[in-house]
Amino acid sequence: MARNHKREAAAFNKANRALEQTILSLRACNSYERLQAILKSIDKAKKSTQSPYFPQNLTVQHHTIILGQKETINSLVREKTLAFPAPVVPVAQDVPVAQDVPVAQDVPVAQDVPVAQNVLVVRYAPVEEANELSDQPQHENNRVEFDRTRFSDLQKVFVQMMFLSDKVEELYTKHEYYVAENNDKEASYRKAADAGRALYDQISSLCSQYVKKEIDLDAFKQQSTDLLKNDNPNVAELKTHREYKDVLVNLLIALTGVGLLAIAAMSVYNGRFTMFKTNTDSGSKIDALKDTLEHVQTTVNPN
Repeated sequence: MARNHKREAAAFNKANRALEQTILSLRACNSYERLQAILKSIDKAKKSTQSPYFPQNLTVQHHTIILGQKETINSLVREKTLAFPAPVVPVAQDVPVAQDVPVAQDVPVAQDVPVAQNVLVVRYAPVEEANELSDQPQHENNRVEFDRTRFSDLQKVFVQMMFLSDKVEELYTKHEYYVAENNDKEASYRKAADAGRALYDQISSLCSQYVKKEIDLDAFKQQSTDLLKNDNPNVAELKTHREYKDVLVNLLIALTGVGLLAIAAMSVYNGRFTMFKTNTDSGSKIDALKDTLEHVQTTVNPN
């Protein structure tokens, strides 16, 4: 038990230090070039088999801290992108000037004025999304403030997100193994890992928006559960690996139950709100559970 605790602490400390260093680098960033270098390092770190963005087997408390650091990084990236957009590049062009310009007979023409053969025209390449970004407010304070009640509402979701993170890391590990073995399965595991990471990032973003009161309860539940529908390509990709269906099922239950009264949540599924393993009729259980939960009247203030 003590050994497992040490491993968990070591994994957390390693991820925590790496993310904190990224936060410090972003706060010190003072140029477009430096920002691009940091963004490349972030992307590389996310794809690493021991990514600080997806540490395995953390406690709920440590996982929550990592989630907060990741949101701080996302916030800083948005802020620095506004502060240091892609530079406008002047492009010189030689534009030939027509020589045979008709001149009215009654207008005197200076005889000794040299005629330029070419005119240097400078145009400016547009900065992508510059207009859109310029309308967005910049934040003076990088500290992320969470609503404690909403944060507490998401504890079951955080637990399931931790499991999803572990599974994503497992998929990347299998991908690396099959790459080393020169096995055709490597592409399949890489696609599934990328799909899982995309789901994790999207749901994490919604969790962050909810606890910061940027979206209400209805919007959070609608958008987050929509991400887990079968027609989402990321869900379809993950479901090609049977062993990962349980994670999606349990995450859907946790998301659907956010904001409901405890007594209502406990009454809808065999008298208790539980996580369960998938089997042949798990799909119908999910549909029935979701329908029941959505029709339970809640007194939680969505705002």
